[in-house]
Amino acid sequence: MPNASTPILIVDDEEIVLLAIAESLIPEGYRIVRTTSPFEALEILKRDRFAVIISDHHMPGMTGLEFFAQAQQIQPNASRILITGVLTLKVVVDAINKGEIFRFIAKPWIREELLATVKNAIHRYELVSKNALLEEQTRQTNSSLAKTCEDLTARNAELTRKLAGLEATFGNADEHLERALDLSIRILHNLSPGLGREAATIVRVCQSMAATGRIPEKDAFHLRIAAYLTTMGKIGIEESQLRRFIESPQVLKADDLEVYHNLPVYAQLYASGFQDFEEVGLVIRASHERWDGQGFPDGLMGQQIPLAARYLAVAVAYAESPQSREASLESIRERMGSAFWPDAVSLFFEANPRLSLPPKTKEVRLEEMIPGQVLAEDISYPSGAMLMPKGTAMSRQAIMILQKTRTLDLPKRTILIHA
Repeated sequence: MPNASTPILIVDDEEIVLLAIAESLIPEGYRIVRTTSPFEALEILKRDRFAVIISDHHMPGMTGLEFFAQAQQIQPNASRILITGVLTLKVVVDAINKGEIFRFIAKPWIREELLATVKNAIHRYELVSKNALLEEQTRQTNSSLAKTCEDLTARNAELTRKLAGLEATFGNADEHLERALDLSIRILHNLSPGLGREAATIVRVCQSMAATGRIPEKDAFHLRIAAYLTTMGKIGIEESQLRRFIESPQVLKADDLEVYHNLPVYAQLYASGFQDFEEVGLVIRASHERWDGQGFPDGLMGQQIPLAARYLAVAVAYAESPQSREASLESIRERMGSAFWPDAVSLFFEANPRLSLPPKTKEVRLEEMIPGQVLAEDISYPSGAMLMPKGTAMSRQAIMILQKTRTLDLPKRTILIHA
C-alpha cells in the first residue's frame, strides 16, 4: 500500500506537467520528488532511492529514453514509466522488451490510468527488490558452500571415506532442491493456508504426471520445479483481491485484470532467483496460456507453449478452481482442445488413479461461516494446543465458540473449509 516511505521521482521540463502529475499522486500518500532537468535527476538518483521514476521523453539536452538508460545503471530496480505524446509505438515496445521501461503513458493521460500504472510499478519494484535480496542471499550461501568445499578438499586421506559416506546420505542435487522447495510450500501455508493448499495440490498433480514416464526427462524436471513456484506470484496480493480472482475471474475490473494477468510474470521472478532456471521461469510464465491462444500473459498458442507448461496449465486450473473436485474435473474435460492440450488432459486423468487428489478447499472469514461447513485444517491456539480438529462439522454453537475465542488469542486470519 502507498505510504510516506514510497518515493517517486518525476522529471519533466515543463513545470505545469510536474505539478499536474504531483497533484494526482500526492493525495494517494506517495512521497514526490520532482525536477525539470534530467541531469539534476541523475544526481538525485545517486543520493536517494526511488521505487518509481516517471519521465517525459522530449526534454532539452537528453531524451527520456536516454535518461532512463543512465538511470537504470544507477538504480536498476526502480520501475521506469515514460510519458510522451509523440513517441512511435515500435520504439516504446522495443524499450519495454529490453527492460528499459516498465510502462508508458500517452499524453494526455487519464488520472485513473496513471494511478493504476504507478500502483503496479510499485508492486513490480517490491517484487524485484525482494528478488534481489534472494539473489544476494543465494550468492552468500553459494560462497559459504564454496568455502566449505575448499575446506573439505584440504582434508587428509583419513577423512575422504567419511566425506564420501556423508555425500551418499544427502543424495543428488535434484532431491536437495525439491526438499528446499517443499519447505517453501510449508512456509507459504503458514502465510496463507489457502495458497499453501493450492501450491501443494499443484505439486502433487505435477509429480504424479511426471512419474508416469510419459514426459521427456528434462521437461519433467522443469514441470516438477515450476509446480513449486507457480503460486508464489500471489504473495503480497491483498486478500480481498485474491478472493475476486478466485470467485469471479471472468468479471474483473481493469485494475484487477491487469494484476491477474501479471501473476504468472510475478511468479517467474521467483524462478529467476535460482541459477540456470530461465527455462523453468518460462514454464511458469506460460502456466495460464491456452491451447487456443486466448490465455495470458503473452497469448501463446498451441506448440508455442513450452511442453512442461501445457501439463502445468491443467494442474493449475484444477488447483485454482473454486468448484468441487468433481465439477473441477468435468470442467477440465470440457475444455480439452480449447483451453488445454488434449495430450496433457489425457495424462492428467491417466495419472489420477496414481494420486489421491485432496478435497477442494476454500478460505472463508470467520464471520462468513455457516453451520454444516467442515474444517479442512486443525484450528489451534498460538500455544499449539488444539481447539478444533480438521474434519469438524461446524454447528452454530461451534461457530460461536470460535468467534468468542478468536477475540482472546486466536490468530486473526481466514478459516480453511472443504468446498
